[in-house]
Amino acid sequence: HLIGPTCPLFFWVPPGTAEFGLVVSGEGGGEKVKATLCGPGGEEIERRDSILAHQFVARPADPSRGGVWSVRLERPAEGAFEDYHVRPQGVAPVFAEAPGSLLRPAP
Repeated sequence: HLIGPTCPLFFWVPPGTAEFGLVVSGEGGGEKVKATLCGPGGEEIERRDSILAHQFVARPADPSRGGVWSVRLERPAEGAFEDYHVRPQGVAPVFAEAPGSLLRPAP
């Protein structure tokens, strides 16, 4: 549960992950959020605006390699913006505001 930050959140996708998901949703009462899922090279995988609830599903190009992915969270084009949720599926629920601050296995 997050309250109003507009920043990227970085997370680790471990080697061997063929597919994972992120559920992004606004809080009840019509609160919405804009979210963009980005791959390990910073490339945009999917963008959605004015989300009440959406499940991003990603399939890493090379599942044998781990990588730092991110989700950018921003104000929506329409709707209230304050509380929202980001729930990972198939990866650890650990986020950081900078890639260097992210907990991940040592190489």
